[in-house]
Amino acid sequence: MAKRNPEKRICNNCGAEIPDGTPYCPVCGDAFVSGAEEYDRISPPGAWLRRVLLIAAGAALLIGLVFFLPRLTYRPARQKTPAKTVETQSAETALPSEPVQTDGGEIVTDLPENPVEAAKAQAVREENARYEAETEQIEKDYETALASLRIRYAPVIAQLRQETAEREEAWKEARNAESYDAAALKREYDQKAEEYVAARNDLALREKAEAQKRDEALSAAQTEHLDRLSKIG
Repeated sequence: MAKRNPEKRICNNCGAEIPDGTPYCPVCGDAFVSGAEEYDRISPPGAWLRRVLLIAAGAALLIGLVFFLPRLTYRPARQKTPAKTVETQSAETALPSEPVQTDGGEIVTDLPENPVEAAKAQAVREENARYEAETEQIEKDYETALASLRIRYAPVIAQLRQETAEREEAWKEARNAESYDAAALKREYDQKAEEYVAARNDLALREKAEAQKRDEALSAAQTEHLDRLSKIG
């Protein structure tokens, strides 16, 4: 049977050249069959369809493996919790054994589980409360003393101020009138002015003494407070 050549139409039976458009070999009379017709003749029916389906199925399987296999096998890594060392556990369970002084000056501590330390902590709290009450009382006594001094001196100073102003006015009038009483009025004015200044100075000195008394009491209270805390341990 003749088979088509890409360049010439050659008969596969005798090898003779077959002219274009001639369905049979002019030499041996064998029928000429083209390449496509020969392929259809020797290939079983539906072979090309099965090949196409096999290729498509293989491509789909390959795509599925590429996209879905990593998701099926993916497992998130577990975060490991660091193990606590002996030092870490000791630091977490440690209890304060000594009082801690805050920025405000108050000495406080947490209540420990140890009975001895618990007793010390309670004693510290009681001492802090006692010291605070004592200092508040000292401040109150100081304010009371100042108020008492000012109440007692206020009318005396006010009276002397008024009398001094009157003596000054009388002296100035006599001086302007060139009266003989001007000199005597001047002496009276000077005397009242001295009494007025003396009363004010006396009040200031007494207020200063009360302030010094308060400072000494606060210092003594603080010394006693620290001594009591040292004894508590």
